[in-house]
Amino acid sequence: MDKYTTSQGHDFSTSGWLDLHFEACKNEYENMVKSLPIQPGWKILDAGCGNGRFLDILSDLITSSGEICAIDLAQENVNAVKDTISSGHFNSRVSANVGDVTSLDFPDNTFDLVWCANVTQYLDEANLNKTIEGFKRVLKPGGILAIKETDGTSYFFYPTKNFNLLWDSIKHMNSKDRQRWFDHPIELNLFLKQFGFQNTKQSTHLIERRFPLDEKTKKYLTILFKAIDVNWSDIDRQTANDRQEWKRLLDNDSPSYILKQPNFFWREGHVLVLGTK
Repeated sequence: MDKYTTSQGHDFSTSGWLDLHFEACKNEYENMVKSLPIQPGWKILDAGCGNGRFLDILSDLITSSGEICAIDLAQENVNAVKDTISSGHFNSRVSANVGDVTSLDFPDNTFDLVWCANVTQYLDEANLNKTIEGFKRVLKPGGILAIKETDGTSYFFYPTKNFNLLWDSIKHMNSKDRQRWFDHPIELNLFLKQFGFQNTKQSTHLIERRFPLDEKTKKYLTILFKAIDVNWSDIDRQTANDRQEWKRLLDNDSPSYILKQPNFFWREGHVLVLGTK
């Protein structure tokens, strides 16, 4: 996973990977953000911005009268956002700096909205508590916290003879982080309530793709399956039948190559959790 791991050790978080994933899921991601009650002129914190792919949508919604402060732990991601800012790409004021979501360097009551996408999966319970507490502190009274997270329970692909292949492989891919793909999305609503957020609500947004695949989706899934295969091959508990099944599914030269099957189906899901201070 080195190619898709940031300098801070977070896999699936580099610009290359984020671009692949965002482009393949762009319509659903845009609809997710546009479902938020964002108003022109708002000041937004993009907490854990990655390479800034959500900044476009947020910037359009708050218009030129609004402002976004983007932070990320990885310097290379911040540099990518700064390059985009320098190009004059955004419709609102945007700044980018290295920052840690567990220790926010902003005054109290600063933001109308805190947007945090695919960050909590990397946090243990203690750091998640610090993060939610910090988000609440920097939000204005009546401000909104919006957390988007991957729902690990939603992953599914077809056709396969063994429906446990994908889940077993994800479970063992850097298993300490991956377990949070399952725990955190289910518990986030409760976390917000525990910190006194009001009007909390949680929704799951499914992304589904079928054959024939567009080129962006095909590229994303090709890389994803390769990453899973690399990690799966290191698992001692795999059986010979499991290994043979992966080889059959992922061999591009094989008539059984999964992305070429007319009944191919892929699903993943993302949870959106909201709360008001």
